[in-house]
Amino acid sequence: MGFIPGIVSICTQEGHRSEDPEKILKDLRTLEKALDKEPNQSRYVFYLAEAHLLLNQLPEALMRYEQRVSLGGSSQEIFWSLYQIAQLQEKLGHPSEVFIRSYCRAFQYRPSRVEPLFFLINHYMATQCIYLAYLLAKEAISIPIPTDAHYIQTWMYQWGVLLQFVKSAYALGCTQEAKKACRRLVSVSTLPENYRSEILTVLEKCD
Repeated sequence: MGFIPGIVSICTQEGHRSEDPEKILKDLRTLEKALDKEPNQSRYVFYLAEAHLLLNQLPEALMRYEQRVSLGGSSQEIFWSLYQIAQLQEKLGHPSEVFIRSYCRAFQYRPSRVEPLFFLINHYMATQCIYLAYLLAKEAISIPIPTDAHYIQTWMYQWGVLLQFVKSAYALGCTQEAKKACRRLVSVSTLPENYRSEILTVLEKCD
Protein backbone atom coordinates (compact mmCIF):
# COMPACT_ATOMS: atom_id res chain seq x y z
CA MET A 1 0.00 0.00 0.00
CA GLY A 2 1.33 3.44 -0.89
CA PHE A 3 2.11 6.16 1.62
CA ILE A 4 -0.22 9.06 2.40
CA PRO A 5 0.08 11.80 -0.25
CA GLY A 6 1.47 15.04 1.16
CA ILE A 7 3.54 13.49 3.95
CA VAL A 8 6.95 14.93 3.16
CA SER A 9 8.50 16.12 6.42
CA ILE A 10 9.13 12.81 8.14
CA CYS A 11 12.38 11.13 7.20
CA THR A 12 14.87 8.90 8.99
CA GLN A 13 17.87 10.57 7.37
CA GLU A 14 19.87 12.77 9.76
CA GLY A 15 19.80 15.76 7.42
CA HIS A 16 16.06 16.14 7.91
CA ARG A 17 16.16 16.49 11.68
CA SER A 18 16.09 20.29 11.29
CA GLU A 19 12.72 20.24 9.48
CA ASP A 20 10.12 22.75 10.64
CA PRO A 21 8.46 21.24 13.74
CA GLU A 22 5.10 22.64 12.66
CA LYS A 23 5.27 20.70 9.40
CA ILE A 24 6.24 17.53 11.24
CA LEU A 25 3.42 18.03 13.75
CA LYS A 26 0.94 18.48 10.89
CA ASP A 27 2.17 15.23 9.32
CA LEU A 28 1.89 13.49 12.68
CA ARG A 29 -1.76 14.51 13.01
CA THR A 30 -2.47 13.29 9.49
CA LEU A 31 -0.87 9.95 10.27
CA GLU A 32 -2.84 9.59 13.50
CA LYS A 33 -6.11 10.08 11.60
CA ALA A 34 -5.03 7.57 8.96
CA LEU A 35 -4.11 5.05 11.66
CA ASP A 36 -7.54 5.42 13.24
CA LYS A 37 -8.99 4.10 9.99
CA GLU A 38 -6.32 1.40 9.49
CA PRO A 39 -4.98 0.51 12.96
CA ASN A 40 -2.74 -2.30 11.70
CA GLN A 41 -1.06 -0.33 8.93
CA SER A 42 2.59 -0.81 9.88
CA ARG A 43 3.92 1.98 7.66
CA TYR A 44 1.77 4.56 9.44
CA VAL A 45 3.00 3.32 12.81
CA PHE A 46 6.63 3.48 11.70
CA TYR A 47 6.37 7.05 10.46
CA LEU A 48 4.45 8.07 13.57
CA ALA A 49 7.38 6.79 15.62
CA GLU A 50 9.77 8.78 13.45
CA ALA A 51 7.64 11.91 13.79
CA HIS A 52 7.55 11.64 17.58
CA LEU A 53 11.32 11.20 17.58
CA LEU A 54 11.84 14.26 15.39
CA LEU A 55 9.69 16.25 17.80
CA ASN A 56 11.69 14.91 20.76
CA GLN A 57 8.59 13.19 22.15
CA LEU A 58 10.64 10.25 23.36
CA PRO A 59 8.12 8.19 25.38
CA GLU A 60 5.62 8.41 22.52
CA ALA A 61 8.31 7.43 19.99
CA LEU A 62 9.29 4.44 22.13
CA MET A 63 5.68 3.26 22.31
CA ARG A 64 5.22 3.52 18.54
CA TYR A 65 8.50 1.73 17.74
CA GLU A 66 7.45 -1.11 20.06
CA GLN A 67 4.10 -1.22 18.30
CA ARG A 68 5.85 -1.29 14.91
CA VAL A 69 7.92 -4.31 15.91
CA SER A 70 4.80 -6.16 17.06
CA LEU A 71 3.20 -5.74 13.63
CA GLY A 72 5.94 -7.60 11.73
CA GLY A 73 6.58 -7.02 8.03
CA SER A 74 9.53 -5.08 6.61
CA SER A 75 12.79 -6.35 8.13
CA GLN A 76 14.40 -2.95 7.53
CA GLU A 77 11.74 -1.14 9.55
CA ILE A 78 11.78 -3.79 12.27
CA PHE A 79 15.55 -3.55 12.67
CA TRP A 80 15.45 0.24 12.80
CA SER A 81 12.62 0.10 15.33
CA LEU A 82 14.48 -2.39 17.53
CA TYR A 83 17.57 -0.17 17.38
CA GLN A 84 15.59 2.96 18.23
CA ILE A 85 13.87 1.16 21.11
CA ALA A 86 17.29 0.52 22.67
CA GLN A 87 18.41 4.10 22.00
CA LEU A 88 15.28 5.54 23.57
CA GLN A 89 15.42 3.26 26.59
CA GLU A 90 18.97 4.46 27.22
CA LYS A 91 18.07 8.14 26.72
CA LEU A 92 15.03 7.82 28.98
CA GLY A 93 17.10 6.39 31.80
CA HIS A 94 15.85 2.83 31.78
CA PRO A 95 17.97 0.32 33.75
CA SER A 96 21.12 -0.67 31.87
CA GLU A 97 20.09 -4.32 31.70
CA VAL A 98 16.96 -3.24 29.80
CA PHE A 99 18.66 -1.27 27.03
CA ILE A 100 21.59 -3.70 26.83
CA ARG A 101 19.12 -6.48 26.16
CA SER A 102 17.41 -4.35 23.52
CA TYR A 103 20.69 -3.51 21.74
CA CYS A 104 21.51 -7.23 21.74
CA ARG A 105 18.08 -8.02 20.34
CA ALA A 106 18.55 -5.51 17.52
CA PHE A 107 21.98 -6.91 16.65
CA GLN A 108 20.77 -10.50 16.77
CA TYR A 109 17.88 -9.58 14.48
CA ARG A 110 20.30 -8.20 11.87
CA PRO A 111 23.95 -9.12 12.57
CA SER A 112 25.07 -7.22 9.47
CA ARG A 113 24.32 -3.95 11.25
CA VAL A 114 26.98 -2.41 13.47
CA GLU A 115 24.92 0.39 15.01
CA PRO A 116 23.68 -1.54 18.09
CA LEU A 117 27.22 -2.72 18.81
CA PHE A 118 28.52 0.85 18.60
CA PHE A 119 26.31 1.98 21.47
CA LEU A 120 26.93 -1.16 23.50
CA ILE A 121 30.66 -0.46 23.20
CA ASN A 122 30.08 3.15 24.26
CA HIS A 123 28.21 1.95 27.33
CA TYR A 124 30.89 -0.53 28.33
CA MET A 125 33.67 2.02 27.83
CA ALA A 126 31.77 4.56 29.95
CA THR A 127 31.22 2.02 32.73
CA GLN A 128 34.85 0.85 32.65
CA CYS A 129 34.00 -2.61 31.31
CA ILE A 130 36.90 -2.18 28.91
CA TYR A 131 37.43 -5.83 28.05
CA LEU A 132 33.79 -6.25 27.02
CA ALA A 133 34.09 -3.10 24.91
CA TYR A 134 37.25 -4.48 23.31
CA LEU A 135 35.63 -7.81 22.45
CA LEU A 136 32.60 -6.15 20.89
CA ALA A 137 34.74 -3.64 18.99
CA LYS A 138 36.89 -6.47 17.64
CA GLU A 139 33.74 -8.08 16.27
CA ALA A 140 32.31 -4.79 14.99
CA ILE A 141 35.34 -3.78 12.88
CA SER A 142 34.89 -6.93 10.79
CA ILE A 143 31.38 -5.93 9.69
CA PRO A 144 31.30 -4.26 6.25
CA ILE A 145 28.87 -1.53 5.22
CA PRO A 146 25.65 -3.33 4.18
CA THR A 147 24.60 -3.01 0.56
CA ASP A 148 21.03 -4.18 1.14
CA ALA A 149 19.91 -1.91 3.94
CA HIS A 150 18.28 1.45 4.64
CA TYR A 151 18.89 4.05 7.35
CA ILE A 152 22.62 3.23 7.54
CA GLN A 153 24.84 5.34 9.80
CA THR A 154 27.79 5.07 7.45
CA TRP A 155 30.39 6.80 9.62
CA MET A 156 30.16 4.04 12.20
CA TYR A 157 31.33 1.51 9.60
CA GLN A 158 33.97 3.82 8.11
CA TRP A 159 35.69 4.89 11.33
CA GLY A 160 33.37 4.87 14.36
CA VAL A 161 33.83 1.31 15.61
CA LEU A 162 37.48 1.34 14.53
CA LEU A 163 38.06 4.34 16.78
CA GLN A 164 36.38 2.47 19.63
CA PHE A 165 38.64 -0.50 18.99
CA VAL A 166 41.74 1.71 19.15
CA LYS A 167 40.65 3.21 22.47
CA SER A 168 39.72 -0.12 24.07
CA ALA A 169 42.81 -1.97 22.80
CA TYR A 170 45.11 0.83 23.94
CA ALA A 171 43.42 0.98 27.36
CA LEU A 172 44.05 -2.76 27.80
CA GLY A 173 47.70 -2.44 26.77
CA CYS A 174 47.21 -4.27 23.46
CA THR A 175 49.57 -1.81 21.79
CA GLN A 176 50.29 -3.80 18.65
CA GLU A 177 46.60 -4.17 17.87
CA ALA A 178 46.01 -0.52 18.68
CA LYS A 179 48.92 0.51 16.47
CA LYS A 180 47.66 -1.52 13.53
CA ALA A 181 44.17 -0.11 13.91
CA CYS A 182 45.55 3.44 14.18
CA ARG A 183 47.32 3.08 10.84
CA ARG A 184 44.14 1.82 9.25
CA LEU A 185 42.16 4.64 10.82
CA VAL A 186 44.35 7.54 9.70
CA SER A 187 43.95 6.35 6.11
CA VAL A 188 40.18 6.87 6.27
CA SER A 189 39.43 10.06 4.36
CA THR A 190 36.18 10.74 6.24
CA LEU A 191 37.79 10.67 9.69
CA PRO A 192 37.22 14.09 11.34
CA GLU A 193 40.40 16.08 11.91
CA ASN A 194 39.99 16.29 15.68
CA TYR A 195 40.04 12.49 15.86
CA ARG A 196 42.91 12.25 13.39
CA SER A 197 45.23 14.24 15.66
CA GLU A 198 44.15 12.13 18.65
CA ILE A 199 44.91 8.92 16.75
CA LEU A 200 48.32 10.18 15.66
CA THR A 201 49.13 10.81 19.32
CA VAL A 202 48.11 7.26 20.24
CA LEU A 203 50.18 5.93 17.34
CA GLU A 204 53.27 7.75 18.64
CA LYS A 205 52.72 6.27 22.11
CA CYS A 206 52.47 2.77 20.64
CA ASP A 207 55.89 3.03 18.94
